[in-house]
Amino acid sequence: MTKQLCIFIILTFQTTFSFACLNTYQFKIFPVGVSQDKIVTVDVQIRRTSQVEGNRWLKLGLEKTDEWGEMWILYSYISTYDKKQKLISLTSLDTTYSIGKTYADTLYKTYQRGLKKITTEFSDIEYFKPEYISFCDFQQKCNLVKIQSDTVSNKDYVVYEGKKYQTDIVKDTSYYGFDRSPYHPETITGLYINSIRVYKTKTITLLITHLATGHEIGMGWITSDPKKAGKTEDGEISLAKEYKPNLTFTDIKKSTYEEPLLHHGYGFDIFIIK
Repeated sequence: MTKQLCIFIILTFQTTFSFACLNTYQFKIFPVGVSQDKIVTVDVQIRRTSQVEGNRWLKLGLEKTDEWGEMWILYSYISTYDKKQKLISLTSLDTTYSIGKTYADTLYKTYQRGLKKITTEFSDIEYFKPEYISFCDFQQKCNLVKIQSDTVSNKDYVVYEGKKYQTDIVKDTSYYGFDRSPYHPETITGLYINSIRVYKTKTITLLITHLATGHEIGMGWITSDPKKAGKTEDGEISLAKEYKPNLTFTDIKKSTYEEPLLHHGYGFDIFIIK
């Protein structure tokens, strides 16, 4: 093999590796209210990639990009669902991006555009009031919620306040929020809970959980068992601890936030109605 070919292969591998190291995917549902018994939301597919790759995907023509620098691409939609999270309608809102370590401002502005459009198009909407948020730190049992799978009946459940709610959405591979990812599991217990949100109207309670996985989980670097946490021969195993994020969560107009993310992370929101 010639020296020039060796150099080419190394550079190609390094470039591909830098892109792949940054790549993550999250699907977020930001509920707005209820209209004619339908749940109205702003949905956002959030991709993290490198600035070089994002510049190419979106054909931005940016002159200066950093192959190790983050770019967030947000594809947003206005959606309506039934109370079982079956998608009724889907309308594209916009595609935006953010360069750097955070996408919070871009997400907020996108949500405001969606909120304005929803207010115009759904004149009878009853708005949700945000009541509760916590980050479960990637566990399967949290203070308010846990997830279960029945391997005999092949059914998935979200357990909320001691009651089991069957959810079929995880197995719906046609659902656009899953993006046909190879990380998508066969059952709900192939994932871990991060954020937990509760919204209310006068008549219903909406619970949204963010289910996720990532490199740290696959490597066994996060545990819910205090006996397994600490330093090992292979490195540090952190103990998962549920906590309240430092944000105000009381106004539907200001209810966006950044979801905690694992390396090579993949995650999505599901909801149940109480």
